[in-house]
Amino acid sequence: MTAKEAAVMREVLSLFLFTARSAVVPWLEKHIILPAKMAPNSQGPFRTASRPYQREILECWNPSSGVNDCDVSAGTQIAKTTILTLGIAYRICNAPLPSLIVGSSKDWTKTEISEKRLMPLIEENPILASRKPSDSDRFRNMAMDMDGGMINLVGGNSPGALSGGSYGIVAIDEAAKLIHAGSEQAPEAHPLHLAAKRTDGFGALAFRYRSSTPNTPSHPFWLSILSGDQTRFHVTCPHCGKAFYLDFIGRPEDIEEYNAAMGLTLPSDYKSLIWDDARDGKGNWGEAKVRDTVRYICPHGGCEIREIHKAALIETCEPVKHNPLAAATHRSFIIPSFYSPTITFGTMAWAFLQATRDFFGLQDYYNSRLARPWQEFDVSVKAKDVERCKGEYLRGTVPFEPVMLLLTADPGERLTHWEVTAIAPDGGLFIIDWGTVLSSSEIIAEAFLRTKLYPIAGTDRKVYPKLGYMDSGYLTETQYDICQASKGFLWPTKGSEAKHGGVNQTKAASRPWLSLYTYPDKQAKDELYDARLVHGKNGGLHFPADADAELLMGHSNQRRDANGMWIKVANDHYGDCTKLALIGAWLLRSSGLL
Repeated sequence: MTAKEAAVMREVLSLFLFTARSAVVPWLEKHIILPAKMAPNSQGPFRTASRPYQREILECWNPSSGVNDCDVSAGTQIAKTTILTLGIAYRICNAPLPSLIVGSSKDWTKTEISEKRLMPLIEENPILASRKPSDSDRFRNMAMDMDGGMINLVGGNSPGALSGGSYGIVAIDEAAKLIHAGSEQAPEAHPLHLAAKRTDGFGALAFRYRSSTPNTPSHPFWLSILSGDQTRFHVTCPHCGKAFYLDFIGRPEDIEEYNAAMGLTLPSDYKSLIWDDARDGKGNWGEAKVRDTVRYICPHGGCEIREIHKAALIETCEPVKHNPLAAATHRSFIIPSFYSPTITFGTMAWAFLQATRDFFGLQDYYNSRLARPWQEFDVSVKAKDVERCKGEYLRGTVPFEPVMLLLTADPGERLTHWEVTAIAPDGGLFIIDWGTVLSSSEIIAEAFLRTKLYPIAGTDRKVYPKLGYMDSGYLTETQYDICQASKGFLWPTKGSEAKHGGVNQTKAASRPWLSLYTYPDKQAKDELYDARLVHGKNGGLHFPADADAELLMGHSNQRRDANGMWIKVANDHYGDCTKLALIGAWLLRSSGLL
């Protein structure tokens, strides 16, 4: 083992001991000077005062944070690439590991990351320059043999560049621009997944960082944002003192999404950014008047926040996790351009008006300014649709003689959600009870099942679930074990990507004696959310009069895009439980019991 390999090994072993490291931001602010070539408008000692949102993201680079995945969806002028470069700089001196930096293309990576940012940052900061190899041939723009670990830079749309090597750190910029080029003749994983696999050898020490403006809602980058904790930066209104996050709210879908995230009920005509009518006789907007009169409307009290308040407003920002069920090891951030110190309310308003000239302009505005994908929907489940499903019966009571009572469960990384659903003679789904347990194995425990006995309204009889279905997508073999141990009470299910078809009973691959029920996920959502919840067809979907906010939220904000595909929604675990009850109703119908 060479001296350098021994140093790397000592560093790796120190990470296993969870050695406390210097906090990232204080270290950067103490040691790092931003070169003019890297930051022509903010050269000098690195500071986060005008961009306080950077602090929470940068601290994810500290191994002591326990974060393995960090995803940042950010608008223009949020300094995404700068954050990546500074994170790498911190790790060079504090917890170095072999690192892979990925950009959208080789040329872009070379110019925008290496030559404009990383190389100047290293060469002009003595604390980083001291880690350079003495041989200049080993410090090149796409390969830097630094003390503590090699840093390689590659273009992300070359599968060959991502399919080899073992790295402790993989950092990807413009992640949403990485294109999946696989085919049936030459199958290949998506570049994002290929890059992530390069960290497999480092286990819990691995750190994967992805940043980008988003594009489509189905891209793996945006799906990873949704899987993370979806941190938003809340600011405090200078007038009423209440907190909220900045976003452009105009479409009904925007209002629904904001209401769901904030627990609000905004009026249907709410607009977050408004300005005076500045159109001339031909209907053309006057830029000067738009910029002069624009104000941001507080979603709590309707307070008008002017441009003069913006800098102080941003200074109050605090991170708030909007997906509390995400793994603690997976942070994700959504940061619109509102938070940039160089972009005014007037700039955001005028950019929107310019974008409305054509469809693609508006799409670009949502992607590059609001840091979220543009979507057109043909079905959108609104809060009023869910509220309309509330009946007159109460939780824990079955309002009729059911065909069957079903227990369904959706296991997750932190909690398992469960529901008890009564199937009506007309096929209607009536939610009777719901809750969470820490482990999916508790679902079949006698102590749990003993409490699932429910009175039938108007009678002295009680009923209990005689059959159950569990989603087997998470820790599949574990769920198979639990279903097998239930001795015919609980059965595993799995949604397929087929657009149509019925429920198929097959055998679990590793359990030939265990039946697995597969179903077309799209068709199930079409019936559950469109036909039943929105339009009340096929017997409808029903909640008790005292249904709590968590149950209702678990069925809210479902949307189907113009291509007929349902958008992934965070925290829809109760909806997934209900979907399995629908599968149970389908099976009852096919067996002639409905």
